Amino acid sequence: MLAAPSAAQTRSELMAKVDQLDRQARQGNAAEQSLAFAELLELIDVLDGRIEEAASDYEAKSYALPRFLSYRALGTYHTGETLDVRLGWFEEGIRSTDVLGNHEMMANARFMKGELLLGFGRTRAAREVFLETLEVAPEAEKTLPAVLYGLCETEARLALYDQALQRCDEVEAAVDPDGKLAKLKFRVAGTRGQIYLELGLPDLAAPQIEEEARGIDDLAARGGGTFKDFIASDVHRANLAVVSGNHEQALELVDAMLANEARYPEGSFGRGVLLAAKAESLVFLERADPGRERRAEEFLLEALEGDLPEQDRLRVEDRLSEILIASGRLDEAATYLESARARLASWRADEGGDRRNPEEIYVATSEARLALEGGVGPDELRERRDALADAFRHRVDLWQLVPPRAGGLGFLHHPHQRAWLSELVRLELALDPEGGAATALDWVLLAQAQGTLLRRLGGANATLAEVQAGLLGPRRGIVVFLPGPMRSHAFALEGDTVRHDTLAPEHELNRLRLDYVAALANRREVRADALAAELLRELFPEAVRARLAAWRGLTVVGTDLLGRLPVEYLPAPGGGYLGVALAVDRLPSLPLGVHLKRRLTGEGERPINLVLGAAPTPGPEARARWSEVGPLPWEDEEERIGAPFEPDARRAFTLGAATAANVLDAELLARSRGLVLLAHNALDRGRERPPTIVLSPSGEHDGLVTCDAMEALPLPPLVLLGSCRSAIGPPRLGDEGTGHLGGACLFAGARAVLLADEELLLGHVVHFSIWFLDYLAGGRSPAESAAYARRKLVEAGLVASPTEAGLIYVLGLGHEPVFEPRDVEVAVAPAPARELSNAPLGADDAAPPSESEPDDSRSVFPWIAGVLALVALALLGAASRLQRRAGP
Repeated sequence: MLAAPSAAQTRSELMAKVDQLDRQARQGNAAEQSLAFAELLELIDVLDGRIEEAASDYEAKSYALPRFLSYRALGTYHTGETLDVRLGWFEEGIRSTDVLGNHEMMANARFMKGELLLGFGRTRAAREVFLETLEVAPEAEKTLPAVLYGLCETEARLALYDQALQRCDEVEAAVDPDGKLAKLKFRVAGTRGQIYLELGLPDLAAPQIEEEARGIDDLAARGGGTFKDFIASDVHRANLAVVSGNHEQALELVDAMLANEARYPEGSFGRGVLLAAKAESLVFLERADPGRERRAEEFLLEALEGDLPEQDRLRVEDRLSEILIASGRLDEAATYLESARARLASWRADEGGDRRNPEEIYVATSEARLALEGGVGPDELRERRDALADAFRHRVDLWQLVPPRAGGLGFLHHPHQRAWLSELVRLELALDPEGGAATALDWVLLAQAQGTLLRRLGGANATLAEVQAGLLGPRRGIVVFLPGPMRSHAFALEGDTVRHDTLAPEHELNRLRLDYVAALANRREVRADALAAELLRELFPEAVRARLAAWRGLTVVGTDLLGRLPVEYLPAPGGGYLGVALAVDRLPSLPLGVHLKRRLTGEGERPINLVLGAAPTPGPEARARWSEVGPLPWEDEEERIGAPFEPDARRAFTLGAATAANVLDAELLARSRGLVLLAHNALDRGRERPPTIVLSPSGEHDGLVTCDAMEALPLPPLVLLGSCRSAIGPPRLGDEGTGHLGGACLFAGARAVLLADEELLLGHVVHFSIWFLDYLAGGRSPAESAAYARRKLVEAGLVASPTEAGLIYVLGLGHEPVFEPRDVEVAVAPAPARELSNAPLGADDAAPPSESEPDDSRSVFPWIAGVLALVALALLGAASRLQRRAGP
């Protein structure tokens, strides 16, 4: 028993004792913590007395501070009492500090109560406590950053991402860089990174999480930091690897972290959280590799044995149920799901009973999977469908609170998010095998309607009837893909019918896709053809392939969820290639397609058929940044470019200088039907959307045209980007097209954009452009014209297969003609008499090619140089005639 403090005992001595015990409780092992907790409790008893009766403010502080510090240790680290008991301790501490009227102490007491609630999964209650703290103790400047950070954490857990990101900014503004809470600067970076991961922005998350790791590691090297700092940073690093798909790297990271037994002793909640992260990666790896040893379940069970926070425990139980369902152990899975559901129910009961928790969708998805695998009756299936539908709508509501960003948001980036939608589709089909496809597609439309382009354009979700009326035509079909972690889905639309087929899980499709793309890149045609045939069978079931043979046009949606996939070069059912036999276009989403179709009515009068710009002379800034970007040669080919538009002379060509000012003139573009840009494209990795068209500088303009600059223009209905890798952008799964020049052009008024995501040959692109414009001028659609141009490349003997020319694809409404049909013969330009230059036409400031690397004729840059070369003379001759022709 401790002796009562004497009157002579100084406050500093008393505080030193409490600090010592508190430090023991926070940093010691389990046995040391227990001893420290016991001594702290005893100290409370010794110092017990009513604060109101203290003889002076000095004595009040002497009693209140040790009381508060002991509450902090007990509330945060002691696990032997219930939540209600702990809340009682905090309430007593809060009453004690309120008597003193010291704002810092009042804020601290409440802050620790909020932390306690957060640890027990009472996220909304914690948020209310933090908000109350700001009102009750507004002058607590030293504690303010911690309270704001608590709000940031709670709002992130509630999926109030925009508010949480604003809190991050507020914390950084409030932190004293030289104060005790300076480490919050690093913690905020990690939390911001975790929010970016939740939003499907791994490229933005990485530098934030790396900043946190450097700061916390430096803090630890100087003897600072707490266990909570370390575990937060380590978990964020592991999460980044998992969400980025680097599962082997995630395993290595976590194993290295767990090897630090001093930081993560047996039974500690930090060890449990990391074991759960390890199991998360193992789930994906074991699913993709049937021969791999099954150990994810083992690590999840070990995690549950430790002192996991409530929210993490819920996730572990859910992941365990998924593994057990997949292995057919449905009764065991049901046990864990019952525990998880009970946990959610207790949270609801504590927070008003009618508040949905963002975590509910995980459990609802697993419960749906369990019901489907267990063969339950329609009543239970309907109940599971309603629960999952309610949770999914809640997530959509939360997502809509996040402002769209120009670079996109990955609503379906994480496999768990795609699983929500995949199981909802399965439930609808199980409830109505005959007509459920249309109802299931409605959920896919709802998810697609969260896309950035649609939201920024002020569009709304579309009904199936609107899709069928606006985007389908005679002998045309739409195929919508929804890859999922357990199974994938394909919807085929034709006329007024909707067909659904179940496909292989996304990891199987992805493995095949990657092999196919690699074979194409390595020019292994025989292997590529075999893989393409297999991929066609996997993506387009037999009944859909039969319809492909009857269609003339195809729109594909959702292939971006798998990754880069040149679907146009898959084999056509009747022979050849899909992108040659059929007019193929790609839509970021069906609701966006409906919106673009409605926008057609507002295009207005456009007397200028074509604006053509090319850039033979990049400016000094471009050449300084990208050494590969150099002057482009020109060839007199004006008549070949202009032939399709004769005898109609309403066209405008810019001179070969092709400055940003004379090509991208707003008044000129607003009166035009088409824009063709043949220029270097450089990847500026310092931007979220890296593609940058390089035009010649003029005046104060450096000639660099970014996605932001392109969006500011009134673009015509058609845009052909004759530049390499203009479709390169950050991954935003579920939000295709937003991170590159194609999305920027659609936003700026184009309805169809032609662009490439790979390296191409100069001569091929030159002729593709000429033949494309030939066909387009006769009233054909962009998708038809692209198919025609691909076919002509083979017929002219320039390539043995269209795959050799790379791929320029059509994004947007590719089936809508740009020009009126004409009763004139389309002129077909012959191959050039000389070999075209292979001057480079693209660059990447993050990864410039090595000088020792062999020259690759498939470089993205060469082909543009040739396009520009052929167009140059077209521009020169056209310039002299513009004065006597109807012009802009």
